[in-house]
Amino acid sequence: MDKLWELWQSVSVGRLAGWWASAKLWPWKEIAPWAAITVSLLWNLFNTLLGNRQWRKNQNFTEFRSLKTPVDAALGKLRESRRKLHSTYSFGGDARAFNDHLKTINKEMAENYISLTTALEACDLSTHWPKDDMTQRYDAKWDAVVTMADGIYTTPSVDEKRRRAGLVSTTLQSMIEDIAKEVENLTSAKITKGK
Repeated sequence: MDKLWELWQSVSVGRLAGWWASAKLWPWKEIAPWAAITVSLLWNLFNTLLGNRQWRKNQNFTEFRSLKTPVDAALGKLRESRRKLHSTYSFGGDARAFNDHLKTINKEMAENYISLTTALEACDLSTHWPKDDMTQRYDAKWDAVVTMADGIYTTPSVDEKRRRAGLVSTTLQSMIEDIAKEVENLTSAKITKGK
C-alpha cells in the first residue's frame, strides 16, 4: 500500500493508469472464470425460480378448471331439464297427463340441481376457488323455482298449467344464466390474474 501511495504521488495519472493495467495487483485470468461461473449460477437460479412460479400458476389454473368442468356439466343438464319444461307449452293432453309429465320433469330437474349444488360445494371448499358460498346464494332462487313448479299441480286448467310452466322455465333460465355468468367471470378473472 505504501508503494502504491508513493507511486500515486510521483507518477502522472496517465502513467498510473498504464501501470495499473500491467500490475499484478488483480489476477484477472484467475478471477474471470469464477465471475463467469457465478453469473451462470445466478442466471440458472433466476430461471429455476421463474419456472417454478410459472409451474405453480399453471397447476393452480388446471385444478381450477377441473373444478369448473363439473359445474358446466351440471348446468348443461339443468338447461336440458329447463328445455323439457319449456316444451310442455305445446302439451296436448289432459290435466292429469300434464301433471304426470311434469312430475317426471321436476324429478329430473331436482336431480340435476343436486348435481349442480354438489359441484358448487366442491368449488366452495377448494383453495383455488373464491369463497363465495354460491350454493347458499342460489338456494333461495331454486326454492322459488320449486314453489312455482309445485303450484302448477293445483291449477285445474291445462292452459294455465302451460303458462305457469313457462314462468317456471323463465325463472329457471334466469338462475342458470346467473350461475353460468358468475362462473365465467371467475374463470376470466383467473385467466387474467394468472393465479
